[in-house]
Amino acid sequence: MTVAYSCGHTEERKVYRTRQAGFLKSCLEERVCKACFRTLEEHDTFTSSRAIGLPMLSGTDKAVRWAYALRYKWIMGFIGLNPTLRGEAVDACGRRRSASWWIDHRYHLDDEMGSNVLETAAIPF
Repeated sequence: MTVAYSCGHTEERKVYRTRQAGFLKSCLEERVCKACFRTLEEHDTFTSSRAIGLPMLSGTDKAVRWAYALRYKWIMGFIGLNPTLRGEAVDACGRRRSASWWIDHRYHLDDEMGSNVLETAAIPF
């Protein structure tokens, strides 16, 4: 079945349950394709990062896109748990401007960045 997404792209999809093909097609045609969705998601992460005052990252295009997502996810989670430390969290994240640093430390961001934020806020840990 050929699906014409709302973004204008088309895609050939396999349908295993033919009775539901019409419903599936109508649902998919209301959405944007996967590539456009990823582009919109990356744009939202970048725009939101800039809106809260985070600086640009350096590195390859692919690494920067990945690092923006990692950094934004971490800072929003941290601010959600500790809203009073928002400024300190933004400052601590701002000191790490290399995309490769965020990627290399992705499994230990809570340890690395959490101690940096508490250090910036002069809170003993």
